[in-house]
This record gives sequence, C-alpha cells and structure tokens, in this order.
Amino acid sequence: MKLLLENWRKYIEKGDPSDNTPWERGGPVMDLSTVKIVEGPMQWGHYLFVVVEYEYPVKGKKKKVGLYLSSGSSILGTEHTSKMWFPTGGIGNHPKTGNPWIIKYTNKYPHPDSDIGQITKYVNEVIPPAEGERIRRAGIKDMHHQRREQGAQKRDIENQQKDAINTAFSKHGVYDETPA
Repeated sequence: MKLLLENWRKYIEKGDPSDNTPWERGGPVMDLSTVKIVEGPMQWGHYLFVVVEYEYPVKGKKKKVGLYLSSGSSILGTEHTSKMWFPTGGIGNHPKTGNPWIIKYTNKYPHPDSDIGQITKYVNEVIPPAEGERIRRAGIKDMHHQRREQGAQKRDIENQQKDAINTAFSKHGVYDETPA
C-alpha cells in the first residue's frame, strides 16, 4: 500500500508534505519572468483584453493566451469575479441570439496553481483592478468622444473594437487554444 501511495504521489507530481517539498495542487510553479503582455490592453465596450506570452513548461517553448477583465455580471452569483482576468478566445457571436459575446474557455475559472491561474494572477498585479478601471473608463470616454466627432453609432465603434481584438488574437495565435 505504501508503494502504491508513493507511486501515486510521483504520478500526480504534487510533492510530499512529509519531506517539506511544496504541495502544489496545480502543478509546477511557472517562471513568471517569462510572462509578458504582448498586446493590449484593448477595449471592447466595457471590457478590457490583453494577449499574454509565456514560456510553457519546456524551456524555450512559447504560448500565448488571451485574457479579459471580467465584470462579474454575466451569471448570477459570480459578482466576486469582478475585476479578475480570465482566459478567452476572443469575441464571437452568441449561437442563439447572434449578439457579440466573449468566448469563454471551458475552464473559465482556472485553478490558482495552474499555468493560466498563475498568469491571471500576474496580469492582475501588472494591471491592478484600480488601473484596469481607470483604463476602462478612459476608453469609454474616448469612445463617446469618437462617437460625437464621427457621428458614429456605439454599435459601429464596438464592432471596430471587436475586429481589432479578434485580429490581434488571430495574429498572436490565441485561437490555437480550445474555447468553450
């Protein structure tokens, strides 16, 4: 039985608390020095988006992920997620209504110890909630100014923003991940 448990512990790569190795629920800790925001913040309506590049887990292998700043208002009971960064595949059209919506990943709420969880925490430190809110408000103000100057509709400006975000995500290969 002891051998079985030891092998299981090695298999799940979580460490052994009895010999003071860290008990990492989500896997190895990332080297956050490899994480950088390569695009953004970009705005779509009231939401901010960024593209983040990081080394994963093989030295030299780079991956990119798109993140958005949540409003915490899409689903009842998720208000606590407001001002938190979450993975996204971009902005698509809702399958039922056809309205634009944020493409969320299957695992929208990544485990804090997972690679994406560590990246979202890092981005939250680089762009803290107060700074994200400042950027968001400035973007909304610019959008209103642009509407007055160009005589454009809000929907037209948001479509331009959506296209710019999706183009940036495509350019960086963000769509290589599997969204929900």
